[in-house]
Amino acid sequence: MNLSTIDYEALMQDVNMSYWKYDLNNKMFHLSPFVVKSLELSTNKLHLDDFIKLLPPLYCDIINDFLHKNLDKNENRSFSYPFTTHQGVIWVSSRIVYFEKSADGSPFIVGSFKLYNSKGPGEEQIGCNNLKKDLWVQLKKLPSILKQKNATEDIQQIIDYSLISIIKVFESSNAFMYCIDVEKQTFTKISYVYINGKHANTISSNFFNKDAFDYFKDSLQKGKSIVCDSLEKLPNKNKLLVQFYKVFHLKSFVICPISNKGSLYAFWGLSYFNHEHKFSLIQQQALKDYTYVLSNLYESLCLSHNNDSYAKLVNNFEMYMGYIATFAKLGYIKQNLITNKYYASDQFYKNLSLSTNIDINIFLPANSDFYAAFEPNDRAKFIKGIENIKKGLIKSQEVTVRIKKKDGSWGYINIYSVVTDYNPPKKIIEVVSITIDITERMKSQIAREAAEELNRKKSAFLANMSHEIRTPLNAIVGFSQLLPTIEDSEEQKKIVEVIIKNNELLLQLISDILDISKIEAQKMEVHYTSIDLKNFMESVLFSYTLKQKEEQITLILDPLPPKETICELDKHMLDQIIRNLINNAFKFTPKGGQINIGYKLFPDMNRLKFYVKDNGQGIDEEKRKKIFERFLKLDNFTQGSGLGLCICSNLVKLMHGSIKVESQKGKGSIFTFCLPLTPD
Repeated sequence: MNLSTIDYEALMQDVNMSYWKYDLNNKMFHLSPFVVKSLELSTNKLHLDDFIKLLPPLYCDIINDFLHKNLDKNENRSFSYPFTTHQGVIWVSSRIVYFEKSADGSPFIVGSFKLYNSKGPGEEQIGCNNLKKDLWVQLKKLPSILKQKNATEDIQQIIDYSLISIIKVFESSNAFMYCIDVEKQTFTKISYVYINGKHANTISSNFFNKDAFDYFKDSLQKGKSIVCDSLEKLPNKNKLLVQFYKVFHLKSFVICPISNKGSLYAFWGLSYFNHEHKFSLIQQQALKDYTYVLSNLYESLCLSHNNDSYAKLVNNFEMYMGYIATFAKLGYIKQNLITNKYYASDQFYKNLSLSTNIDINIFLPANSDFYAAFEPNDRAKFIKGIENIKKGLIKSQEVTVRIKKKDGSWGYINIYSVVTDYNPPKKIIEVVSITIDITERMKSQIAREAAEELNRKKSAFLANMSHEIRTPLNAIVGFSQLLPTIEDSEEQKKIVEVIIKNNELLLQLISDILDISKIEAQKMEVHYTSIDLKNFMESVLFSYTLKQKEEQITLILDPLPPKETICELDKHMLDQIIRNLINNAFKFTPKGGQINIGYKLFPDMNRLKFYVKDNGQGIDEEKRKKIFERFLKLDNFTQGSGLGLCICSNLVKLMHGSIKVESQKGKGSIFTFCLPLTPD
């Protein structure tokens, strides 16, 4: 097939795809014939301003960002939007393919065009997210609006606009918002809008009446939304209410409570009079996000009725911190250390693994339940700072504490506390504290430090290996060359012994490197076989007969249990662990010293406990903590790779066991490891 003859444009059209080009200087689209035809346009050149006029208002700002924002980052960004044609609404997805400059230096974008017969993949999520961004834009206008005299009218318009926008995304008949006086059992309409954006004046605006409030108030007061896909799903407790709804042809509705600190003061919702509507999980989550925005709009509407509304908004700590806490894991608390009166955000409780519905003493006294999840050392450090604040010794403190989460893992929380009012004679020591969850940042830092430490150890290991391998290799090569020139048989025998010894050392080094590589690559497999432990240990002891004489160190097998002990273990791994520990003991035990080996049986626990004990130089506490890490050498002047104990630890873990060391400097060490008598 000749590729040059393929009609790529035709192939792309077969899958409803094509391309477009956008001139950034002139803001002009150059569209392919397929795009022109699909969007029912009259020309293949279209200015951005003219294109925006063809889109719903919600998408206008988004397409501007899509085409012009952060293009130098070379992001592979995409944008989905609805387009109205004579055939009805179609959905289009565009993606920036590349950003370049033409021969004359003009910047341009080339993008793809994908046509969907219905809403594209993830379009419901995209629509909900776009609406959320739009509502946040409206929310950011509040501080400047509240400075103006006509703030109430402007906020009312924002509420109406927000409800209209929600109607369009959820395709409902109308939307509403009411404020409530729970004690008087009354509610007042704040806004009621239709799909066309007009206020409702028909009887359907009475859809939520006193009967409905009585029916739903228990759930609303508990902070639960009422989601009704169909009237058939309503409990049959109030037949009159259901009949009332059916008269007005109500099919589906949702009612969302607006509350603060457990008190219900308003609600909003959507209703469907023409068709039933099933609320997806995406939409139900979006309703929670929109409720947060609408609650702040309603609160601002209440503030706007007062002349000092702007001052009240500035002092409204909860509102401003709520904005920040939504996007960062940030909590806050304002507390009087003398009276213990406080107000805390939900995120504050969440950061410190506390339940929001409990009433506890915060900060002081030191035995407060507030500290239940704190790591003990961090708790002591934090309490000391708070006590110094109460005494007037310091005005602020910043500390990072470890918090045990409900799943058992540890989180890292940064707490910054500052005194805002200090007047003990009037029983006022007011402290504001900010908590920030920095767990992910700390985990990244710990992982980075661990990686750097591992890299440092690998570099040291390679440097050490070059020396360790070169030493026996030089001896083998040097003495092998020297051997033919020696005639004396005794001297030849000594040279051969040197060659053999260095050959064994070199083989051991290479074997350790291969073993640790197999373990790290998870290529080491356990092969269980039956082992007679008495015969096994006696065989190990016998194999060190010659080495005892050479090193002048006594290896003793302690008395074994009288009964024959048969276990199910990997014989090769067990042998390697025992020998590594014994060889390690020989290295650090002086001439005339003693090494004891043996095992103890715990059949009731299905456990075997092996030990290797020496009276050598011992291990200091700092190195004892890291003794089973890779590339660690207790003595840089002693031959070895620093891998033997690390290999032992990993082999024990592979057989579902545990290993530890006890040691005193100058008095020797005892290594013990426990293994299952039979596989768990």
